[in-house]
Amino acid sequence: MNYQFYNEDCFDRMSKMPKGSVDLILTDIPYGITYQNKDWDKFEDYKAFLIKLLSNFKQIVKDDGAIWMFCAPTMFNTVDQAISECGLINHYDFWKSIQRQKGRGAKSKPKSQREDILLITKSNKFIFNNISDIFKYDETVTNTLDITIGEVQRPIFNINDKVFYFKMPYYLSKTEKMFHSCQKSILLLYSLIVNFSNKGDTVFDPFAGSGSCGISTLLADRNFIGCELDADMYKKALSWKESFNFETYKKVFIKDISNE
Repeated sequence: MNYQFYNEDCFDRMSKMPKGSVDLILTDIPYGITYQNKDWDKFEDYKAFLIKLLSNFKQIVKDDGAIWMFCAPTMFNTVDQAISECGLINHYDFWKSIQRQKGRGAKSKPKSQREDILLITKSNKFIFNNISDIFKYDETVTNTLDITIGEVQRPIFNINDKVFYFKMPYYLSKTEKMFHSCQKSILLLYSLIVNFSNKGDTVFDPFAGSGSCGISTLLADRNFIGCELDADMYKKALSWKESFNFETYKKVFIKDISNE
């Protein structure tokens, strides 16, 4: 598969990309909440940034393509307004959230325990493969309390559920070490890629960070285009991809769905 990863501003890269050249955009955008006082999350006009970003997405994604975009729950209304103003569709029925192992600390307010993922498309006709039984390893998801019966259960992943329970990367993990503060689970991203694109398609991540989307894309036999502006993080992401044992990871975690 083709892997293109650039240390550059995503808007510069998108200006060079042909119209309708991407099948799936999967990205964890800046949330506009001044996260940990990071410069990349500070905006004078966050809505204007979103409109510029989504307008570019609309140009490069195919008519039957999809955009999966993480966002902060507190910014949902602003994100939703920008989606509408760009003439895109926000699929509330596919609105997901991921539960983190630990909430992020806050001195002046309760901890946030979740992040939301929005499905955005150009029309109501988009690729959806509805593959749910794709993982081998029982610990890819976190056990959770089922309040209806008062017992701890291992949830069965279903694309139509409202919550993902995938374990997130953390610093001491032996299988997926965390080296970016906003890093997302490979298998979480993989599940979206296989359900909303086909083999050989092109996946684009304009805010690639740790490069987990690129690894997930290659695991799913898709082509990847990514951008990361921070030079140090870009080098770390490249190094992780080069050292990643794709075949072993597939054998341990992912079922063979090639004949399904």
